[in-house]
Amino acid sequence: PTPAPAATPTPTPTPTPQSTPAIEDVIARILPSVVTVINQQFVPGFSQEEGRVVGSGVIVDERGYIATNNHVIDNPGELHVIFADGREALAELVAADPGQDLALLKVSLGDLPAILWGDSSTVRLGQEVYAIGSPLGDFPNSVSFGIVSGLNRALEMNEHVIEGLIQTDAAINRGSSGGPLINRRGEMIGINTFIIRESEDRGIAEGIAFAIPVNTAKQLLLPWIAAHSGEPIPIPVSGETGN
Repeated sequence: PTPAPAATPTPTPTPTPQSTPAIEDVIARILPSVVTVINQQFVPGFSQEEGRVVGSGVIVDERGYIATNNHVIDNPGELHVIFADGREALAELVAADPGQDLALLKVSLGDLPAILWGDSSTVRLGQEVYAIGSPLGDFPNSVSFGIVSGLNRALEMNEHVIEGLIQTDAAINRGSSGGPLINRRGEMIGINTFIIRESEDRGIAEGIAFAIPVNTAKQLLLPWIAAHSGEPIPIPVSGETGN
């Protein structure tokens, strides 16, 4: 009998690995979108330094719109924004919501590098995150790393209860308020707002920080931008779900 030819197996194609940008490249791309916000209050009997409140902010629209925390610009004096490249500009307060601790500023500059918006509904416990800001007002463009430690947290701040917060152990300090919390692709998933250092009855705490989910921020910031600019702004949605 004539032997039948052995079947030749069809080679299985090697899957193409999904390329993830190096986090160093992601951070380098994001840094120009993060700013330092200075609220220079003029208080009788206090020095200029004593009346100076420093926080962070993030460019959310290339036409000069910058998001920050309300508590950074509360009792606004002369507002300044310092960009990552060292440029400085006066800013006007467009709108603020103490109940969500959000505020929107505007500078008279255009073609600014706006941050990418993520989708905070996809955020998961244990997800890697990066916080960017100006801790203590002295160290701009600082980056810290951590994970998402909790979701849907509620905290009382300045007589307002803020709900739905993202909890993280990424280092966030005074001066970092208003900076972005980003995922590995450089999409903003939150705006850093609050830290817990100690509790009167539970002692000193470490690694407990909170960010306002970006989806919450969108609901305020986008209508504010549209009303101020006179142009409707479509809600920006990332093309992919984020980690």
